[in-house]
Amino acid sequence: APINVNLNVPSAAPGGNYNFTLALVDTGAGSDCATYVETIAISAPRVGASQSGELFEVAEVADFSVMAEASAPAAVAPNPFARQTTISYEVAAPADVRLAVYDVLGREVAVLVDGRVEAGTHSAVFNASDLAAGTYVYRLQVGNDVRTGRMTLAH
Repeated sequence: APINVNLNVPSAAPGGNYNFTLALVDTGAGSDCATYVETIAISAPRVGASQSGELFEVAEVADFSVMAEASAPAAVAPNPFARQTTISYEVAAPADVRLAVYDVLGREVAVLVDGRVEAGTHSAVFNASDLAAGTYVYRLQVGNDVRTGRMTLAH
């Protein structure tokens, strides 16, 4: 859903382009969940604004939502699997993505994706033919958004 933000700009601010940064914060953890930067153009003050010193007219603000996030949890198929499985995920906008697999002791056993990906649906193959049977955990990080899930390797 769109997020509406009202900006109060001092009347002394000159016209021009300004960067507006929105940081969504998890107050419980005290860490940023996601950040969005938008450039806005400030034009001449509204009529009467120079007297009140409160608002400038905002000439352009794009609709925005959290950009760097997975749009849905990843899907693993098949699960359970014998030698390999495919992890599919969707990215809402271009973002840095890291998809790694861990054993139940938390040791990283594979990195399937580590880099910038374009918006859309993606998939990565997890080849576990040299690993022991058991439960494995994938960790999908898209920007600051993290999704995890379990999968079972059965020989």
